[in-house]
Amino acid sequence: MSTNRFTPHSARRKPLALGVAAVLALSASAVAHGATTWFVNDCTDGTNAGQFRWATNGAVSGDTIDLVTQLAPTYLNCAAGSNGFAHVLSVNSAVTVAGGVTIQGPGMNNLALSGTGVNRILVANGNIAVNDLGFKYGINTAVTTGGCIWANNNIALTNVRMYKCKGNSSTAAPAKGGSLYSNFGSVTLAGSTIDRGYATATANGNALGGSIYAFTTV
Repeated sequence: MSTNRFTPHSARRKPLALGVAAVLALSASAVAHGATTWFVNDCTDGTNAGQFRWATNGAVSGDTIDLVTQLAPTYLNCAAGSNGFAHVLSVNSAVTVAGGVTIQGPGMNNLALSGTGVNRILVANGNIAVNDLGFKYGINTAVTTGGCIWANNNIALTNVRMYKCKGNSSTAAPAKGGSLYSNFGSVTLAGSTIDRGYATATANGNALGGSIYAFTTV
């Protein structure tokens, strides 16, 4: 059995400048798009207006999903927090968000998205930015990559806390990026904490990036 805890892993394919340029392009696209803000006001995991999955279903490149303005005053239907998080929004299956979307939270210790130790939390179909938000108890065993977040390109995390996210493989497939997996992209972090993320491989001995795996740079 191979276990890789806490460590980032980067299989470098492109220079850092490309990753930085992509993050800057993501910021610029939000300005050019005439962006829509999707306000979340309810922690119920559903597709009704005001719920997080409703917002992720509707948001397109350049839009912002706002978990602050309407949710933070009351934290309607949020679970009581633990592990240093004040409130929790649990998802029953992975939530998919379009590339180019920004997710704005109320503070990395104020609200955590949780996979409840059963499923991955977030799948990003392209470049994505996440600010001031927590993630916990995300796990992925089917594809064995990105226990909390799987991004299909570059991802920028600012003031984000990830806690006990896990990627596990018991098959021939390797485990990569216990907390976060970036497919063909880079990972940029500022003011963020990746805590107790791990990748385990019980069959093939191939565990890479206990916390983070990126194809270009971290």
